[in-house]
Amino acid sequence: MNKAFEPAAIEPPVTDLFISLDHLNPAHELRADHFPDTLTSLYLHGSFNQPLNNILPVGLKHLMLYGEWNQPINWNAFPPALETIKLGDQYRQPLGILPNTVRYLSLGSNYDHLISGPSLHRLDVSSPTPRFDIAVPFTHLRSLNTEPLLSDMIANITSQMFPALVELSIQQVADLPPILNLMKLPVTLRSLAIPIQGRCLMPDGLEEANLTFSPINVFGQLKLNGLLPPTVTKLTLNTCSHSLRSGDIPASVTSLKLWDYPHHLDFDILPNPGRLHTLDLSFNQSVLNDFSVRSWSLKHLPKSVNKLRLASGRQSFNLHRISGRMFLHVSDDLQRSGFIKMNTALSMFEPKDDKDGISSEGKKKSSPSGTTKTSSRCLLM
Repeated sequence: MNKAFEPAAIEPPVTDLFISLDHLNPAHELRADHFPDTLTSLYLHGSFNQPLNNILPVGLKHLMLYGEWNQPINWNAFPPALETIKLGDQYRQPLGILPNTVRYLSLGSNYDHLISGPSLHRLDVSSPTPRFDIAVPFTHLRSLNTEPLLSDMIANITSQMFPALVELSIQQVADLPPILNLMKLPVTLRSLAIPIQGRCLMPDGLEEANLTFSPINVFGQLKLNGLLPPTVTKLTLNTCSHSLRSGDIPASVTSLKLWDYPHHLDFDILPNPGRLHTLDLSFNQSVLNDFSVRSWSLKHLPKSVNKLRLASGRQSFNLHRISGRMFLHVSDDLQRSGFIKMNTALSMFEPKDDKDGISSEGKKKSSPSGTTKTSSRCLLM
């Protein structure tokens, strides 16, 4: 049944408010007195679609509007200190010139207007063909995150348009170019996350690379040797079915993460194992279930590695090296955490249930349902 929105009794000072309005009667609109003056973050979700001009608290800094909301924004009638604006997939109204206070903008998949934001520090776009205003460079933008993106659009991400860009994340390249040329990305770029589906030309100067490999490489065998620049120190390889060989990992890497790796990792292929200090291995289930693989990984762990994580699904082992043969096992359960020696660490990998009081880790804690309140947060459904 449609009903009027009646906010629950909110004890000040509430700063964060979540409201789900899936059953709001269009005749009953939100009013300014629905929002406490102390509010700094507001999340609105649901089927409502009414103008919000002149009803939001003047001190609001973070505004998230999802669901069906699709109303023109009059910036003069919105809070003057807004720093974050997140809009859902239904939003199609042109934003015009953003206020200079806005630092973070997130746009849904159906936004097809020019995007301009010289004051932005972070921009998230979901459209595969975002339209950047070439007349107004993103002079302060440091982080750009995209979802499906056509390879031709990547060519628009240049130093001229993004002179300060440091982090770029592309979740998916919507087409399949035989060669993905990334050499024209901004020279300031230091962190890159991108899927790899074929031959790729990487930019120079990267310090962090997060690569996701396609399960099916339509262009033949991938060659990792020489793919990455020698400046990369933090490397993540996701769903890499390719068995790593000597030369695949740059000698500069000090932190290595393999996610859903289907092979046994031979530390001998590391070009400079003495530099490696962090190792995160997420094997597929068949590999991690092999006790010999898990124990071998620990027995032959390079002495330079001071942080090791072995994981598969919900099962994980987190070890921090204290000395040559002494580790700190870290668990969400403090009773299962503590200092352990090498032999004890090996024993917890044995295929037994709850060996030495240590069992599967990584189980997510369920969140309470319904309305929740704290001294500073409120959830209204």
